Amino acid sequence: MAERGELPGIVLRLSVLLLLLGFASVQLQGWASRNSVGYGSLQARLQRLGRSARRVKHVSVVYEKVEGQEIPGRIQCRDDSWRNRSIPNMETNRLARDRPCMLSKEETVSFVTLFVMPEVETASDRFSEAVEKKFEVRKVKKSRQDAVLRAFLESIQVSMPGTTRVTIITNHNKLRGELPQDIDWKPTSRHFSRRNLMIQRLQSYIELLDSMIEDRKNNSSSPVSHAIFSDFDMIVVDDLGCVFKEFPHFDIAFTFRNNQRQPINSGVIMVRGTFGSLSRATQLLKEVVKIYLAKFRHAFGVLGDQLALADIVKGTLQARAFQEGVPVEATVMTTKTLFLPCVIYNWTPPEGAGQFQGMPTEVKVLHFKGRRKRLMIQAWYFYKKQGVLDFYKMKCLVLKSGRSKYDY
Repeated sequence: MAERGELPGIVLRLSVLLLLLGFASVQLQGWASRNSVGYGSLQARLQRLGRSARRVKHVSVVYEKVEGQEIPGRIQCRDDSWRNRSIPNMETNRLARDRPCMLSKEETVSFVTLFVMPEVETASDRFSEAVEKKFEVRKVKKSRQDAVLRAFLESIQVSMPGTTRVTIITNHNKLRGELPQDIDWKPTSRHFSRRNLMIQRLQSYIELLDSMIEDRKNNSSSPVSHAIFSDFDMIVVDDLGCVFKEFPHFDIAFTFRNNQRQPINSGVIMVRGTFGSLSRATQLLKEVVKIYLAKFRHAFGVLGDQLALADIVKGTLQARAFQEGVPVEATVMTTKTLFLPCVIYNWTPPEGAGQFQGMPTEVKVLHFKGRRKRLMIQAWYFYKKQGVLDFYKMKCLVLKSGRSKYDY
């Protein structure tokens, strides 16, 4: 206990300390007001920094933790041995064989893809400085688009060799000489912009299907040509012709995911090449376009086709029908429709949203949507550099990229 004589000294020291603290507080408040830094603004700055960090786009592969480990049926990349592995695995041996699902001589499979560069909205804007900069960016993006297209075509040649043709619907005119010989280059006079890209894509598919119907009508004895309509920012890692053999009764096939509002994805559409199937599938797609124009004009950019497809399907199937993640067959407006799980037939590396539970071992298509196209180019280059038909290493590289965004 302090002596009675010491109390005045203690009180004095406490008083001085309180005065110093008060002075420091006044000075700090003055500095904060001059620099506009309060608690709220500081918190806002930290949030902005966090968002900026999440938006960082990389120019090379960033190795992260592999998702899906310890989950049955998922690819396991437990260490870096996949990067230098020289012993081919079972997948290599299978791909080195002839195609596992060769159709009969009376059947062929062809791919159809839309390869366009959206145009500038108004001609008067061409002379502005901003649009000149846009054109420079478009030149860079076009060169990368070309590389993405070549990777797509080469992956088809590896996974489905010999009998697969590819039709490219395009408004380009300079790339044709750089493509493989068995490519059908189909120029289009349509005017594509980012606002109408999805509806124009569907209408372009319908035009081609109409021509296929006429060809089938006039040449009924010719081989049946099944069609796979797909985006070109994909790497095909297995034979999609198997679908026409494993599911012999469908007219048209879509891919689905467990998403209540947009369960159906149009990135991969398969149409059987018989006259009846072509006719029914075309009629269904025309109905999708009609609903698109009537109900979803506000979503012309990217989601309108998915919303229109969901609107048609909901009268036949509820979203819970897709929760099991297995193929579903149903009749939609007299059209025999097959729904295939995206996780197998349209697998997409996530960009930080949604569930990410790794890559199934039986995956057939890797779809590099959005900002992932640089990753697609680098993954395909990595695959070609290996010198063996081993998609396993490339899949591990994609899995190792995690949720990183890539510059494109």
